[in-house]
Parts: sequence; C-alpha cells; structure tokens
Amino acid sequence: MTNDQIVTDFCMSLEHSEAGFEPGRYLAEEVEYLNVPLEPIYGREAAKAFLTPFVGAGSNCLARMEIPVTTSAGNFVMNERMEYWVKGDVRVDLPVAGVFELRDGLIVSWRDYFDLPTLQPLLDAVLG
Repeated sequence: MTNDQIVTDFCMSLEHSEAGFEPGRYLAEEVEYLNVPLEPIYGREAAKAFLTPFVGAGSNCLARMEIPVTTSAGNFVMNERMEYWVKGDVRVDLPVAGVFELRDGLIVSWRDYFDLPTLQPLLDAVLG
C-alpha cells in the first residue's frame, strides 16, 4: 500500500468509525498530532483520547468527508479535505489542509490546518 493510500484510508476511517476509532492501524505510537491552531498532541493514545468524542463509537459527528486533492513526495503526503460535521442542530462545513509524514507504513506526524472560528461551534457542542 502506498503512503497516499494509507493516508486516504486513515482519513476515511474517521468518517466510518461507528464501531470505534482504531488509531493503532494507522498512527505510530509516538505520533505528533497538530490541529493548528490548537495545542499539539503527542502519542497514539492521546490522539485517540482527543478524537473519541468526535469520531468514537456512538459519538461520530463526522457525517461526510471529501478528499479532492492528494499529493505526495517521499514520506510526506498532503491532502485537501472538506469535512462535514453534525452534532445535534450544529452543522459545520470545514475546509482542511493536512500534512502527514509516514515511517514504516505508519503516520508519525499529522498536521491539520483549518479556520478555528469555523470549527468553534462544533467544539462547543461536543466539548461543552
């Protein structure tokens, strides 16, 4: 499987995580996860803990994801995504640019860039 395919499969697994988000299949134990402009998250379990309220079993708010652009060079993969989030009456359409670094078939660095004010209503709805 190519790095492009690994990243695309990982992103789509977030959309289809009704059975629960399983990061061990894609994320290295020492992954660095940055949701720019939020604080960095270090480690697979910390990433899972952050993501579970959004895409965990029984709580998946990610209604749909589109990935119109993916490009790669060496161990780096970049994608452009549209993420469609729904939590109760809150709906957020979020453009995201992602940069991933892979080693031995696992993501060791994941950086997502987005507009925080666009996402804030979802953060408020999920995290309170």
